[in-house]
Amino acid sequence: TAADLEELTRLWRDSGVAATWMPELAAAPVALQVPIDARDPVLLTAHYCVPSAAVWRRLKSSTADIRRAEAIDRGPAAPLGDGAVAVRRWMAQVGAAAEDLATLADWRGEGAAWRAAMAGIMARGEATDRGGLAITGNDLIAAGVVPAGPRLGVTLEALLHAVLEDPARNTRDALLALAARFATSEGAGESV
Repeated sequence: TAADLEELTRLWRDSGVAATWMPELAAAPVALQVPIDARDPVLLTAHYCVPSAAVWRRLKSSTADIRRAEAIDRGPAAPLGDGAVAVRRWMAQVGAAAEDLATLADWRGEGAAWRAAMAGIMARGEATDRGGLAITGNDLIAAGVVPAGPRLGVTLEALLHAVLEDPARNTRDALLALAARFATSEGAGESV
């Protein structure tokens, strides 16, 4: 492992290796001070090469590394704001890439405020995906709120959006009531 990443990338560019194997390598990336034991090849590549998934495909990496790089590339790199609602929405949007994107922001010295909000969201166990909801599609079907089919997915997505706005709504009773209200108002174009 190289002791100085900036020197290594400069040598790759100067020798022509980057042009052949990593044309995505940024000409002047932001300098990183990442301890050798904390270096993650997927994250380092995402920092230095945009987009990075193409590099992993070219190097015939594992499917897991390629998928991880694709998720990082899709981003967005940060939430639209520092508040908990904006951070929950962002976490829902980027899914499993949230931690990787947050680590990249840390490396660049960015995002301290939203990183704090993210840590709080994670510590409180707030839902940022449908799997984190207090009810499932089967619960909605069993309660007779919505039949199986496309409306079920739409309803669960609406419930997730309601919980992203206000995590206190993430209880079985509150979500069933919201789903029932959504089902009756769906034709009128209202939202939960």
